Amino acid sequence: AHLGECEWAPVKCSNAGCTDSPLPKDLPEHGATCEHRVVSCRLCKCEMASRSLAEHEGRCLSVTTECPNEGCGVQYERGWMRVHRAVCEHEKVACLCPGCHKRRLRKDMDAHVKSKHLGSAAKLLQSAWSQNAALEGKVAAAASEQRHAASLQTSWVFNWRADGWGGGDFLSETHQFADGITGKCVQIVRPVSATPHHTHFLGCMVQGREKFWVHITFSILDKHDKSLRVVQQLGTATAPFRHDSKNSVYRGSDFTPTAEE
Repeated sequence: AHLGECEWAPVKCSNAGCTDSPLPKDLPEHGATCEHRVVSCRLCKCEMASRSLAEHEGRCLSVTTECPNEGCGVQYERGWMRVHRAVCEHEKVACLCPGCHKRRLRKDMDAHVKSKHLGSAAKLLQSAWSQNAALEGKVAAAASEQRHAASLQTSWVFNWRADGWGGGDFLSETHQFADGITGKCVQIVRPVSATPHHTHFLGCMVQGREKFWVHITFSILDKHDKSLRVVQQLGTATAPFRHDSKNSVYRGSDFTPTAEE
């Protein structure tokens, strides 16, 4: 009971972060000077530890400052000074004309451009118009190609029976998949030495237009026509694969059948 009232027993400071333990008789003085005590900025009213106040006042956005540009003299709170300087007529700015590195007061820049770059500005504007026209042409061409692509898209689904892993190569009869596009289903049994990680190739040989878009899926079925797995999928329904060759091209995947297949 005595320790709780003894004026010689140190008392821990209640300010967050402070590790001092003054005597009870010294606690009021310590509390008034503790660098961890909470104080408020006189301008923005933000609360902080006393030891951070000086640094805060050096960058407080509510402090009134004068525009540093010679001849201006306008005063703003520090937080708004950047906004003012973005339009201040006494701010020095760089000339935007290509190749010119001159800096002038903002209020004098129009006169500089008219006297030094009027011809260059006209050429620059003409160049911008030409680039814009070229860009519009590219956009129109892309839109046309997209419409053309939609008319040439086709989806194929090839089902291969699990008991069809005979030796040698196999090509199915030619199929007509779309206008001007033909293909054959292909199974090729390869020696293990040729493809160390896989023994088979399953895919298709397609031939048709120079450019068309295709979505191909190869599935393996068991003898009851139940799908065991998808071996390969080329493109998707929403993002089809682009085929752009006039020659016959093999599309497919190397793989090795599992035990159940």
